[in-house]
Amino acid sequence: MSRSEAALAWVLSVAPCAAWGAARESLGDASRLALAAAVWLALVGFPAAPDPAGRAAGAARAWPRALGLALAPAALAARLDLQAGHDPRILWVTSVVAALLFAVLGEARHAAARGGGRGLYALSWAILGPGGLGLYAALSWAAPGSGEPFAPVAWLARHGPLGWAFERLSVEPAPAPWLGVAASGAILWAAGRIDGRRCSSGGGER
Repeated sequence: MSRSEAALAWVLSVAPCAAWGAARESLGDASRLALAAAVWLALVGFPAAPDPAGRAAGAARAWPRALGLALAPAALAARLDLQAGHDPRILWVTSVVAALLFAVLGEARHAAARGGGRGLYALSWAILGPGGLGLYAALSWAAPGSGEPFAPVAWLARHGPLGWAFERLSVEPAPAPWLGVAASGAILWAAGRIDGRRCSSGGGER
């Protein structure tokens, strides 16, 4: 995880809090905390890319430092949500679960990076992360109201870490599908560990 990536995530997570005028109106009463969580989960979960030497960039365990950087924007976002009338209990749940997902994704990315950053974890992240959300949005736009034919895609979009964060945007979000969210987190963690073990069995870190 480079400094530029962390800086970009910090700016993007602060931007909704600092928005004013038309930008602020467009956000409405959307939870700033959920938006910040989505940004930081996307950063910490994104698979590490290999450098020309074959080692994965950011293979070091960087998520604790990133979590420290995320605390200030998250606290500011939570304060604004409270002022906007969001339920403190809902914000507390969002904070705790986001921190847990952050640690799981950070460890999964770290383990997978030992194998070069490409493999089962990258594929799992593409499906459960931005891929599921993007596919569901595209299908919903192309064929609105189809519903059931896209049920598997909807499941992926809602139960992935990013989908979970976006589901928390409203003042009174629907009950979260905790079993599905936990399952997606476990899949990503297991995929990262499998990639790391493949590297170890092949002769250690490259």
